[in-house]
Amino acid sequence: MITGNRFCTNCGHPLDGSAKFCASCGSPVTGAQSTSSAPPSPTPPPSPPISPEQNTAFAGASAAPANNERVIGVVPGISRMKGLFKIEAYHMVVTEKRLIFAIVTNQAIKEEAQKSSGKGFGGFLKTAISGNDLTQRYLNMPPEQALHETPENFSVDLSRIRKVKVEQGKESMDDCKENNGKLIIETVGEKLAFILRNHYYNIARETLHKAGLN
Repeated sequence: MITGNRFCTNCGHPLDGSAKFCASCGSPVTGAQSTSSAPPSPTPPPSPPISPEQNTAFAGASAAPANNERVIGVVPGISRMKGLFKIEAYHMVVTEKRLIFAIVTNQAIKEEAQKSSGKGFGGFLKTAISGNDLTQRYLNMPPEQALHETPENFSVDLSRIRKVKVEQGKESMDDCKENNGKLIIETVGEKLAFILRNHYYNIARETLHKAGLN
């Protein structure tokens, strides 16, 4: 029986449905053509490229860059003159990568004084004068946040520091007068000079030593 839908690829003669060889030319029917063959399946469109953001998402949260900058310590009681009559007070946040100079603002003092409200007037006075509670504030604050807390804050990378000098104020016969020391930081291209309260001299030396600067 001739089905009429299969033809020899060699001579075009119609083939029987079960024939293995063409009855006309004897060619094998392996390559026989069929007029009822199904159309080829459409090629699927290529997948869109994966963006870097998607790669990060697939890799999980651990693939995101982490800020591992460690705070070594905080040195309070440093200041410098701004103009003839104004003094700027700072807390120096010492990390393993840089020194961050956080200016002491009235707002920061008020915020920490509110936290000390349960300590009575003595607690408020301690915060306003010595800044000890502000020290704890910067120990618990991420370095980048401390840097951007106010526009006046600035930082110096440890790699740019050539020399650090910490001087203690000379003793005075007048117990009511405090002779402050100095903190001098020489960097590539500039020299920063600060007044250092004698009360924080040892803290400054120990903290800077831990950072490999003194």
